[in-house]
Amino acid sequence: MTKKLLLTQTILMYLAQAPFYVAFILLESSEIDVSYIFLGGIIASIVVSIFCFVCSIIYLARMRKDEPNVYKHVMIHKLIQVPFYVVNYVISFLVIGGLFNPFLMIAIPFVIALLMSNTYLYTFTTSLPNIIYLVRSMIKEKKANALSIILAILHFVFVADVVSSIIVFARENKKLSQ
Repeated sequence: MTKKLLLTQTILMYLAQAPFYVAFILLESSEIDVSYIFLGGIIASIVVSIFCFVCSIIYLARMRKDEPNVYKHVMIHKLIQVPFYVVNYVISFLVIGGLFNPFLMIAIPFVIALLMSNTYLYTFTTSLPNIIYLVRSMIKEKKANALSIILAILHFVFVADVVSSIIVFARENKKLSQ
């Protein structure tokens, strides 16, 4: 189930950016009003955010169920999502740059907070299966491993979550091969 949710979440994250791509391409054409396309992108982002929030609730509800190789799927999806976050960063700067107008400057803090919280929600919900896996493995071993604690904390930090998921994958593969 986690694999399907991660895949769906990754696809929806990329699809939510599509209206922004279209809007920025059509922006040069003065004949087309792109404000509705931007609005579509914002609505798509909100829908994907709600889906991500629901996914996190599902992950937490299924916390007691043991899923094999969940760390492998999380790492793969984290690596697949790297271009998404790069483009997300660029789109965020373009949107914020478009607000440098005396009448729109007041909206900049709100837009920055909205963009950051949306991006963090995406990061957190894709990291949650790994965090649950690390916590569950510490509970099974009945001891807190310092590396597991550090890796779980790194999943809350943007960019470090990708590195942490790679380390979890490498560590668990090493355990399985022994």
